[in-house]
Amino acid sequence: MHAQSAQALPDHVLDGAAVRYAPHRIDARGPFGSFVGSDRLMKGKVLMPKGRVLSLLALVAVLACRPPEMTTQQRIQFQDAVTARFDGWVTAMNSGNRDEILAYYHEHDELLVFWPDGTIANGFDGQKLQLHNFLNATRYMNFVTSQTRTELLGARTALSTFGHSTDVISQDSNREVTPGKGTILWIRDPVDDAWKIHFQQLSANKMN
Repeated sequence: MHAQSAQALPDHVLDGAAVRYAPHRIDARGPFGSFVGSDRLMKGKVLMPKGRVLSLLALVAVLACRPPEMTTQQRIQFQDAVTARFDGWVTAMNSGNRDEILAYYHEHDELLVFWPDGTIANGFDGQKLQLHNFLNATRYMNFVTSQTRTELLGARTALSTFGHSTDVISQDSNREVTPGKGTILWIRDPVDDAWKIHFQQLSANKMN
């Protein structure tokens, strides 16, 4: 997916922090959907903006050290909400429907998505274009996640880490199965109050 120059995250991302997680596994099979990009499908590569990535990691570290500003009931409510959004995102990825998938992403210029092949989607429009190109080049996809851990960083931010395995068949019938790791930074969108992806990185460990 694509990238953007280093700059501070919006004020609404900053929040108090509280940590709670539950192990999670999904196997959402469908006629299409996963999230791996292959070198055949994504030709253009963009250099990773290290300053932007470091600023995101620093933000997560700072948020994790801030005192909690949520009640126990709120933490449970938000944890359940983020878990449901994660489940919905995996289901959407396996649907192969671009609009369903994009509904889980923050419609903002600061959206940053790293695809498994190293391609970077910079901003919502960049992710929309990258996703469009990928889906058009893919005939079948199955995206499975495991060992999901979600940490609430505050009332409006959360971090999910997970393992994934992606089975992709391209339009020219080439098949590629790719395992890897994933990280998602969620924010609660101030426009519609829904949890959405603000930063995402999927790694790909090529199988022999």
